[in-house]
Amino acid sequence: MIINVEIPTANQLCYIGCDYIQSGILAGELFSKFLTQPSNLLILTLKDPIYSIEQRLTGFRREISGHSHLSIGRIECFNRDSSGVYERLLALSPDLSNYQGIFVSFDALEQTAAAIQYLKIAPAPVVIGYDLNKEIYKQMKHGLISAAICHEPFNQGYFSVKVLYRFLRSGIRPSSSLIYNKLEVVMPANAKYYLDESLQTELFQK
Repeated sequence: MIINVEIPTANQLCYIGCDYIQSGILAGELFSKFLTQPSNLLILTLKDPIYSIEQRLTGFRREISGHSHLSIGRIECFNRDSSGVYERLLALSPDLSNYQGIFVSFDALEQTAAAIQYLKIAPAPVVIGYDLNKEIYKQMKHGLISAAICHEPFNQGYFSVKVLYRFLRSGIRPSSSLIYNKLEVVMPANAKYYLDESLQTELFQK
């Protein structure tokens, strides 16, 4: 069984995780809603060919191509640990103000928002990326991050164990070899509900 990142060539019981192409499409759709005038986008991505990130970019490009008012103006590539994101964005100033939107395809939302805050760009660009933590929530409330896309990490872990248990105990295979988690758009108004998973945890105790 494969979780989180699909391996198409693997002989797997099933894959439980995100549909990364669709998550990229969703990000593109969000930009089309936030930005209704002709807009230039900056993409932040990885240097290394990571399957999940490449899938996100494929979906994103596919969606953006259908919106004539949106264009990809620049792509910046970084290491997996997000090192150099903050410094690179500062180095792009004042050109950074030419981008109305920034798509963060990997784990660098915090560094991106910090750079926007330091540069005091007005109006601030629409910044959209993935995942959520307390720092990202704080930056959302300050208007530095417009939205984050979450992939149900709790349910991903729970259902992976459940599917594996049923197979090992009773030989029951899942009804599909691809089980995708829901894609959820998190914004400042609902972010706090995604941060507190204590209630979810209690529901599955005993």
